[in-house]
Amino acid sequence: MVKNIKVAVVLLAGVACLVFLVALVGAGQYYPIWNRSQGVAAVDVAMFAAWSSIFLQCLAGLVVNNFLFLGEGKNWVDFWMGRPFEFFTVSSRGALEGWRLARGRFLFYMFGVILAFGFLFPYFAERD
Repeated sequence: MVKNIKVAVVLLAGVACLVFLVALVGAGQYYPIWNRSQGVAAVDVAMFAAWSSIFLQCLAGLVVNNFLFLGEGKNWVDFWMGRPFEFFTVSSRGALEGWRLARGRFLFYMFGVILAFGFLFPYFAERD
């Protein structure tokens, strides 16, 4: 499990970039790269694939950290008690308990899911 938030961001972005490039090359064989003369462009397919990969990675992170959090015997009242965002502010995450780490990673992946939709919809709205 990734304890460092910077490593998690790099992993998410790295996988998304790889998916973007593979989708761009694959869709570039059938569609024009930028022109929508056939109704869709290869870059549109690649953007959708990249943001979908971020969404699915974050969804998997949500599920895993949900079970880690609940496996510690905590409930959702404990989730919001105290400082729920301490994962983002504490410099030494090794000092945090397992359920606090799971809570922080859960919030991180939840924000990732929201951002995946938040960037995907304006992109296609602008391209139309």
